[in-house]
Amino acid sequence: MAEPGDLEDLQNQLEELIGLIEDEGREPSWDEEDLIQELNDLIEMLQQEVVDVEEFMERRERLLDKDPALLSDGEIDSWERWRDESGSP
Repeated sequence: MAEPGDLEDLQNQLEELIGLIEDEGREPSWDEEDLIQELNDLIEMLQQEVVDVEEFMERRERLLDKDPALLSDGEIDSWERWRDESGSP
């Protein structure tokens, strides 16, 4: 799992690279374009991971409060399902 600072570090790297290219007033090289795409892909992946973790934690809190919700598939949330989907033992 990614650490909280990982996303910020990647965003900073991307901003620095784009800023350097803009400061030099030039188009990015092919290698720089590849790096920009790679950083964007990693950022997107980490953002999705953060959303997934937050969603599981919200579900956990609802279950602790004995306020289960109806899930997107029409089933009522349960501890068993939360455990299976979150990978918790």
